[in-house]
Amino acid sequence: IAVSSSSAMLDSLISIGANGSAAIAGCVMDGRSLGVCMICADARSTVSVSNSLLQDCHEAVVLSSGATCSVSNCKILQCTHSAIMCSGNGTAVCLTSCHIDGCGLYAARACDAGQCVLEGCQILNVLLDTASEIAGGRVDVVPLRSS
Repeated sequence: IAVSSSSAMLDSLISIGANGSAAIAGCVMDGRSLGVCMICADARSTVSVSNSLLQDCHEAVVLSSGATCSVSNCKILQCTHSAIMCSGNGTAVCLTSCHIDGCGLYAARACDAGQCVLEGCQILNVLLDTASEIAGGRVDVVPLRSS
């Protein structure tokens, strides 16, 4: 499956609302440098993304209001801002064995008690810093845990 943006009016290619869920696998998502986000989820929704390519976007995954997300074995390339943004109490994301290359600011940003874990990820070419933690947000960068 390939998803690409065709209009600069889009805020995100995939948006998951209140209590929704989505499983995305084997997908190529290309924002074509239009400043869109790839995946936005909020209001206690649940998302999993695996074996996918997310490229040329503002942010790859944006979570808020208690959304949770797992991202595994994905390539996230050329984000103008951050690969991951996680905001709000109960909001959490875990990236496992992902390759992140080319972020305009941060690999991961967490604020307002949001939680982000990057486990066994390769992180290259981040302009400012690997992580940004604001207002109780937390980003943990850890090696891959053995089974």
